[in-house]
Amino acid sequence: MATTNKREIIEIEVGKLKAHPENEGIYGENESVADVVEQIAAFNNRILEPLKVKKDDKDSYVIISGYRRWRAAQELGLSTVPCEITTFETPEEELAALVLYNDGRVKTIETRTREGMALERTFMVDAYLKRLKNLKQSQSEVDGASMSDETETKAKQNNKHDDNRLTRDKVAEAVKLPSGKTYERAKNVIKRVDELKAGGKVEDAKLLISVMNKAPATANDLLKIFDSLSKEDKGKIETGEANASDFILGNEEATNQTSPASFTSVMNDCKAIGNTITSMRKDKPQFKNDGQKKKYREQIESHLESLQAILKSLDEEETTAAVEG
Repeated sequence: MATTNKREIIEIEVGKLKAHPENEGIYGENESVADVVEQIAAFNNRILEPLKVKKDDKDSYVIISGYRRWRAAQELGLSTVPCEITTFETPEEELAALVLYNDGRVKTIETRTREGMALERTFMVDAYLKRLKNLKQSQSEVDGASMSDETETKAKQNNKHDDNRLTRDKVAEAVKLPSGKTYERAKNVIKRVDELKAGGKVEDAKLLISVMNKAPATANDLLKIFDSLSKEDKGKIETGEANASDFILGNEEATNQTSPASFTSVMNDCKAIGNTITSMRKDKPQFKNDGQKKKYREQIESHLESLQAILKSLDEEETTAAVEG
């Protein structure tokens, strides 16, 4: 990624700076900057870390990194702010840099997902991951020219594995989401959220985002029945009087099962397992000898293996469906 050719720090008038056109779409427009105002004020209204900006066609500059510092400067009435002039070879690299330079920002699942959608849209996921790895690489690491045969072979194997991974998994790693499945689910929700906003249903959009930032899987399932929920039901979810999952499990369409009774039976079994675990934690058994303790442990390990096998089969089904889709 070609960014700064040389470190050029200059003072630029606050009025000549403007937000990147993608900034609001990814990070929102109503984010509080009270903490930044306080930090700058503590240093006699000095901004210690220069903003990274790109020269615009006109007599203005686009902010790549430092949007919150710029807004804080406006609130403090500063006339100029220190800036580092940055250049890019392509618009795609510019957008990837916008995400990269905001790596240390406090982010919600929505924000991280929107970052991922931006990277995916510009086909910059692989380049972004390589850039992250370069930044994390220590100067003490051995460079490629001096790699041993074994080290070089492992590096090639890792690169081959990385190339074969699903795009969603690469995006999730790039924006620090737990998994590709989480990213995919959150992306589905955000697409619906943007549709609701465009249709003027702002409160519905806020409700979905609220659920998603807590549990992307639940929010994704909620999409299937969201339009059928009454205003009263949505109000209960918003206030916490009811959980979104309560409405999902109670709706046959949301289960997407050919046999709802079978699904209910399985869910009851899961609940029973949960109750058993709670009881075992509370009432720890007393063993007469090591033999009893060993047998007890073996039984638990056997059940764990069975549960892990079930989870693995579910993951394989979702991966297969994603590849075929």
